[in-house]
Amino acid sequence: MFSQSPPKRNHPYASVEPISKPVLFGEGVISTGDYESHPAFMPDGRTLYFLKSTPAFTFWTIVVSRFGDGQWSTPEVAPFSGQFSDADPHITPDGKHLCFISNRPVPERRNVTLIFG
Repeated sequence: MFSQSPPKRNHPYASVEPISKPVLFGEGVISTGDYESHPAFMPDGRTLYFLKSTPAFTFWTIVVSRFGDGQWSTPEVAPFSGQFSDADPHITPDGKHLCFISNRPVPERRNVTLIFG
């Protein structure tokens, strides 16, 4: 509950009023009925990385969409994704790094943890 006034809109698509029931985010562009999940926003809220998966969850791709002119752009495969299964994007609070998991090849070593970012 707001004591004085609603919070400031931090992002151009944010609601100034509380949302009383669930709504689809970016309906028809971000939320399409495909297998989309794991959203990660850049700090300014205008760039969104998220996961698109095959229906059998056997291949994952990170896609990116940008908010401009009052709407989200058609998602495109992120420049670093698409060749291997990449998933679970996470953007650091300062927006300088995007980390994700992947099945891309790693050097021939044991007990290796690679963070792609």
